Amino acid sequence: MTFLIDVTELKPGLILFRRTDVQHRNWYCRIKLPREDRYKTVSLKTADITQAKEYAFEQYADLRFRIKHAVPIFNRSFSQVAKEFLVHQKERSDAGEISFHRWRVMDSHVRSQLNHYVGTTQISLIGEDRWKSYPSWRHKNGKGRSGGRVSDGTIRDEMTTFRSIMAYAAMKVIVRPTHLASRRQG
Repeated sequence: MTFLIDVTELKPGLILFRRTDVQHRNWYCRIKLPREDRYKTVSLKTADITQAKEYAFEQYADLRFRIKHAVPIFNRSFSQVAKEFLVHQKERSDAGEISFHRWRVMDSHVRSQLNHYVGTTQISLIGEDRWKSYPSWRHKNGKGRSGGRVSDGTIRDEMTTFRSIMAYAAMKVIVRPTHLASRRQG
């Protein structure tokens, strides 16, 4: 990578470096994920080499803890995970596991309602409060088919899609599996 300068290997899988494509002289660290060809890069927000080394080892320890306890490593927004979920559901539709109509309904839920509600929120930050407040938000911000009140059935169906996306995130270890345990539909 040509934008890396002052590269220092602190230990196998952990390097410290500066970037040429930024205006500051702060340090970054890059940590290789075990048994994967992926890396996590973190800005250490310091120009001091001694402090940067200390922060890099803290980041390394944090990553090891996250792996050991199945805590998500990368933060992603709800809309990013929902997009990935919909690609997976489209593949299932193409394979005949679910109907094309079901995929189209889920796609509509995500695009028209769920992304407006929590699209930019990091998926790991969507808690019980956001889950429970969806029906009231939906009643306030939506219209039914003939311009009236949104039906409870529509909201239940949207919450099923919402829950499916959260379950998908748990399956992919984007959120902790226990993140989903206390949620109830309706």
